[in-house]
Amino acid sequence: STRDILTMSDSDSAPEDVSNQVAKEDALSQLRGAAEAVKEQKDKRKEARKRKAEFLKEQKEKKLARLKELESKRLPDSILDSLDNSSEDQSKEEQNEKAQNRIKTFNSDNESDPDDEEEETTIEVGSTQFSVMTTKDLNSAKFRNSSAWTFKQDMLYGKRVNREDHSNKKIQDLKLSMYAEKRGVLKL
Repeated sequence: STRDILTMSDSDSAPEDVSNQVAKEDALSQLRGAAEAVKEQKDKRKEARKRKAEFLKEQKEKKLARLKELESKRLPDSILDSLDNSSEDQSKEEQNEKAQNRIKTFNSDNESDPDDEEEETTIEVGSTQFSVMTTKDLNSAKFRNSSAWTFKQDMLYGKRVNREDHSNKKIQDLKLSMYAEKRGVLKL
């Protein structure tokens, strides 16, 4: 059993003798390692700052290039000034027109010519085309066959929606409240 104790208690033995010189070299190497790690961290931060500054500089250059491009597309000041002058003249004319009372009348849809109803005006803005329509136009036979119109009709007036008059709803609520009173149930 003493043999077991000796083999297990290897850590209980006396520490090895380390010379003063070896300990000093060990400590110095650890200090050098720590100094190198600090220096590497500083270099990494410096490199990150440098990259960020470079990125911001490139971004600024791109912005300036975009501004120059937009400036080159801009109309000359002489044209803009002439537009301002003409708009001032127009505003003076509009004020004179506003001073005079005029009644403007618009023809109703019923009075319009049948030829005009068939004609659809398409407005082009840039690459987008669209047309302006009234509800009367949308209810015409041309649009009733569309799937969107049938979907709208089905959702509003289809079989799945039970619609009833407001007066019938009041009567039904009255009947339910009378029934609840007879049964002794309190209505909340």
